[in-house]
Amino acid sequence: ALSYGLSWLEGEPNGWVEPAVIVLILLINALVGTAQEHDAQSALGALRRLQPESARCLRGGTWLNELPASELVPGDLIELRVGDKVPADARLLELLTTTFSADEGSLTGESATVPKSLTPVDVDSRIQQKSCLVFAGTVITNGRATAVITATGVASEMGRIQRGVSEAKADEEKTPLTQKLDAFGDRLTLAIGAICVAVWAINLPKIFQPAFAAPWRGALYYLK
Repeated sequence: ALSYGLSWLEGEPNGWVEPAVIVLILLINALVGTAQEHDAQSALGALRRLQPESARCLRGGTWLNELPASELVPGDLIELRVGDKVPADARLLELLTTTFSADEGSLTGESATVPKSLTPVDVDSRIQQKSCLVFAGTVITNGRATAVITATGVASEMGRIQRGVSEAKADEEKTPLTQKLDAFGDRLTLAIGAICVAVWAINLPKIFQPAFAAPWRGALYYLK
């Protein structure tokens, strides 16, 4: 706006070109920011789609086949069958079939299914070693079992990943190189600004030359 205003005061016929270029650069920068925001939202959406909408849960002594997964709380007893998405992190209580396994690729990235058992494991074990637990967002590939909910929502392993993505999006830490480049850019901006002011001040006596119809036109000319 300032560039266009100065050009208009000087009566330049092509004064719109420079501000148009500036506006174009700002639009490109805004589009890049919007694209990055969309990528982050898409990642969060993909994680949310891994969560099932309902689960088979024991409530009041009765098995409910379509209990909304959002209503599950730690301590609830659920039944898992082939093809089910695990609604929350849970510890296996009883295997109703000879074998029981789950696909944990969405959580660990491993393509092989993981056999499960009732054998307790250390609390500090890696996810791949926690054979007596099933995790939210994973899929049961074989067998049937009952389990007790141990963690839901952001407290689950999948929820921690979602929370990490959200926190990284909200407070992205810049790398040391980026921080140095930003500091250099700030110093460079100040230096260029000081040079521009000095050059304009040096040329102030020239604004009274006959080439300019009025001193203010000369001031605008050197200001640009």
